[in-house]
Amino acid sequence: MTTVATSPSTSFSVSCQAYLFGIQVLKPKRFTAPPSPENVRLDRVSDEYVRISWTFPSEDPACQTFFFITGVQNGVPINERVPGAERSYDIKGPARGDWRVEVRAVNSAGSGPSSRQAVFTSAQQCECERQCEHQSRNSSTFL
Repeated sequence: MTTVATSPSTSFSVSCQAYLFGIQVLKPKRFTAPPSPENVRLDRVSDEYVRISWTFPSEDPACQTFFFITGVQNGVPINERVPGAERSYDIKGPARGDWRVEVRAVNSAGSGPSSRQAVFTSAQQCECERQCEHQSRNSSTFL
């Protein structure tokens, strides 16, 4: 028997018993801190949004997993909490500039390690724009 709570006038106790007559006795689950998210990437969605995406194995819903996105966007700190079922998150802000983010999974057992840092810079954005402009100039439309 275990005492759960006490007060000057009352005390509560809980007693559990398991009978082995055809009933399966389950051991309590032990949760561990989650692994690091992988394949973290930043993609420009529009002039005002950048999408952060990652991969992460499915977990038991009882673990209550969620993600923290941390980093900097053009020198401004980023701190976002994302539900555990999600594998991407859009951040509003100027897409141009320098972005550096990490994603960390947290569950009822604790915090896992941060992912590798994903970096997206103005130079990469300019190169992508040049490639897109070059492709559009060289494409032909047939009617």
